[in-house]
Amino acid sequence: MVLTTHSHWDHSGGNAEIASKLGDGVPIVAGRNDGVETCTKPVGHGDVLELGRISISVLDTPCHTAGHVCYLAKLNAEDQVAEPGVVFTGDTLFVGGSGNLNSGTPEQMAHALHSVLGGLPDETRVFCGHNYTAKNLRWALQIEPENRAAQEKLQQAEELDSRKEFIHSTIGQEKSFNPFMRAALSSIQEWAGTPGDASAALLKVRQGKDAWGRSLQL
Repeated sequence: MVLTTHSHWDHSGGNAEIASKLGDGVPIVAGRNDGVETCTKPVGHGDVLELGRISISVLDTPCHTAGHVCYLAKLNAEDQVAEPGVVFTGDTLFVGGSGNLNSGTPEQMAHALHSVLGGLPDETRVFCGHNYTAKNLRWALQIEPENRAAQEKLQQAEELDSRKEFIHSTIGQEKSFNPFMRAALSSIQEWAGTPGDASAALLKVRQGKDAWGRSLQL
């Protein structure tokens, strides 16, 4: 099967070609509210797909696009293998960052990050759609310059980038250094000037990162 997190061309543009190479009848899976043109199997939150010994749970995370979904893959329980699941987060959660709020609200993104993804076990491994890690963590350190976890992950990211290797993290790691995941914390809300409001703090983090990114191009 072909798993599609959302409709943007860089995530769905190759679906038809991939399916043609895999053979007739291969399902192209995508969020039912996202308008992926090649989708043959629309899915929504709570749906479970089976691929051999792997169970894949669908997580609704709308905001970056209206029907964005993430996929949590785990070995079937009967295998009795004690290993964490893997979540494919598309453009909702990046290592150290988050996707733009193109088609939703700060409240939707806060729910996706803090409740849906943040509610997964801390050891769940995160694989995202783009490697913006070093830039994301440099911004995180603008907000929390003494955050040791962010400092260490940035060093790791720079080393892996130099070898052209992709980086991943875990949900627990993201909670330790990702300012979007940490927007419910008082320290981030104090920086944002939004005490008691995680969604407003997340929006300030987003707006601040966008402005900071533009300043680097001047």
